[in-house]
Amino acid sequence: MSASKFRNFLLSDEGRWYWVIVAITLLSATATFVIPENAFLLVYVRHVLGSLLVLYLPGYCFIKIVFRLNKLQQLERIVLSIGMSILFVFIIGLVLNYTPWGITPIPIIFSLFLLTLVLATIALIKEYKAK
Repeated sequence: MSASKFRNFLLSDEGRWYWVIVAITLLSATATFVIPENAFLLVYVRHVLGSLLVLYLPGYCFIKIVFRLNKLQQLERIVLSIGMSILFVFIIGLVLNYTPWGITPIPIIFSLFLLTLVLATIALIKEYKAK
């Protein structure tokens, strides 16, 4: 795997989905910590971005690793992504329950953030090698 070829792939249209996932993940984590609960209109942005991070992004990245997305229909991709994301949240909650940090917002958001970025990176590398 040549570094320049991978860089070109990462900056091409085929790698654009990765940057969108990274941006939404960063925005979701940032919005969760920065926007207070009593900010009237901004709290909706926080809830939408947080819902994406919890209910869709980890599962989407995992499904992108396991399946070729062009083989799945749009509805199948969405349903599998939501289902896998919920499964990941349960597993993260179970693991965090036995850590000193416990199940609090900071470890949950950090764990989902890290999981999503790791899964997206693995999916990107797999997509590059399949090309």
